[in-house]
Amino acid sequence: MSFSKRHFYSSSPRVERGRAIHLKGDPKKGKNFLYCNGSSVFIIDIDNPLICDQYTEHQYNTTVAAYSPSGYYIASGDSAGYVRIWDTINQEHVLKLEIRPISGAIYDIDWTFDSKRIVVGGDGKDVFGCAFLWDTGATVGTIAGHSKPITSVSFKPNRPFKLVTSSEDQQCNFYKGPPFKFTHSLREHEKFINCTRFSPDGKFFMSVGSDRKGFLYNGKEGTLVKEISDKENGHKGGIYSLSWSPDSTQVLTASADKTCKLWDIETSKVVTTFTFSERPTVQHQQLGTLWQGNHMLSVNLGGDISYLDSQNPNTPHRVIKGHMKLSKKLAVDKKSDNFYTGGSTGYIRSWKYDEGSLEGFKGKAHDNTVIGLDVCEEQIYSLSKDNKFLITPTTETEFNGSQTTFDVSPTCLGVSQAQPGLSFIGFLDSTIKTLNQGDVKGTTKLDCIPTCIAVSPNGENVAVGGKDKKIRIMAISNNELETLYVLEGHRGEITDVKFSPNGEMLAVTDSNRYLMIYKGKELLLGEWCFHTARVECVDWNEDNIHLVSGSLDSAIFIWNIEQPKKRIKIKTAHIGGVSDVKWKNSNVVLSTGADATIKSWDIEF
Repeated sequence: MSFSKRHFYSSSPRVERGRAIHLKGDPKKGKNFLYCNGSSVFIIDIDNPLICDQYTEHQYNTTVAAYSPSGYYIASGDSAGYVRIWDTINQEHVLKLEIRPISGAIYDIDWTFDSKRIVVGGDGKDVFGCAFLWDTGATVGTIAGHSKPITSVSFKPNRPFKLVTSSEDQQCNFYKGPPFKFTHSLREHEKFINCTRFSPDGKFFMSVGSDRKGFLYNGKEGTLVKEISDKENGHKGGIYSLSWSPDSTQVLTASADKTCKLWDIETSKVVTTFTFSERPTVQHQQLGTLWQGNHMLSVNLGGDISYLDSQNPNTPHRVIKGHMKLSKKLAVDKKSDNFYTGGSTGYIRSWKYDEGSLEGFKGKAHDNTVIGLDVCEEQIYSLSKDNKFLITPTTETEFNGSQTTFDVSPTCLGVSQAQPGLSFIGFLDSTIKTLNQGDVKGTTKLDCIPTCIAVSPNGENVAVGGKDKKIRIMAISNNELETLYVLEGHRGEITDVKFSPNGEMLAVTDSNRYLMIYKGKELLLGEWCFHTARVECVDWNEDNIHLVSGSLDSAIFIWNIEQPKKRIKIKTAHIGGVSDVKWKNSNVVLSTGADATIKSWDIEF
């Protein structure tokens, strides 16, 4: 048996309200762009976002990453002030240097055009920025003159060497070098300066800020040229980001007014205004931009990446959506090519296997973590810690279907595939409620808190795992459950239960690292304990022979009940832990986890 990774559905960029996000592109080939989420740096193919790589060696949350102009290295910074420089050629991304130039979060990084020097800016305790050699870490000047955190840094892309920084102290500082020395400050802005960038030809640099203003400066001398202002068509909110066109004649800006604008530098006028919704919400605030080749990208407060279309400025021609935080549950629609994921922020995302994220549903499904998710007969069943259970038709564009609210916190969900509409929900008060199309039809009292529920393929029985380390096999009778027998022997809380497709076997996982297989009351396999942490999930292949399991140890295992000693281990499938796994078909596994990504794996038996 062997495996290979097929598709990579990346997370959204981690964004923060009121702070710019700096997307960075590959200046050499123009093929990839970078962003950060959690402790990872994501390298995304700009033409095909399903082609993605993930760098996971930071110990703290990453904040920004930038390619060297040569394209051979990436420098990435994190919330603790560490910078790691690693290669882009090898699959292992060999580390060249790790350094801690400042003692707080790094907000921006840039390289000199010769790929030999790096500057970082951020929220340090002693200094807010540092310039150093990429290979040794030796300092090449002093980034002085700011009294508050540096928000943005930019090197002039050609000789003579120049550097500009912007800060929350409402000023841009200009430096000459190397070694880089402070020459003067620019104080045209009246509020935070969020982004400063040199033009590709080096003739100018421009700054934008929360005062809704943009200023253009001479790139060689650091003197004011003019204000970039359009009173009639300009931004009505703070400007967070700017990106220059490759020919240095236009600038793309992103704003809290929920628009992006394309400016002509010569006339200082808005050429195009990009909008994102007829009814924009706070989530439509635009915080980041990237202009790379023919692509113009923007990132909103929801983490969505929009590909802007100047021919149709009211509708992006592509939008990449993902989870910004933990992706908790995964459900596969066996009758289509779609699948769904639910995350810790309450969002449910819809995906098409060979295309990636779909426009999906507008708004959030829930206000808290999704703890149960399934699909049956074109309906999505979702359960959340917000005490709500939703049934949403897959054909809808908003979460406006059946909703049931509970007074007690739910713990788990089981959905019958044999009887559409029939579902079972476990609660912290040790009860299980039977529902039909969201209406409560009956309540069963247990002597333990249920942790997981599975309904048999024929719809006649229910398996309930509990905090008491037992599994109850129950029959459905008059909208209540009657215990047939109890399976014991586990040493940890039961975390997941799944009937085999033929209904003859039951797979059970627990917090003590075990996966066990039962056939009726008989323990068929009880020696599978190869995970090194709590096993979170299990699923059966349609052949009734192979299984997949995922664990907090970040690993996925593929098992064979006919050859118990043979298995496939997918190590570090999801950094921070695997939260759910599902077979899409007999040879493809989908997985999701704490890194907010979804991955598909081709399995060869």
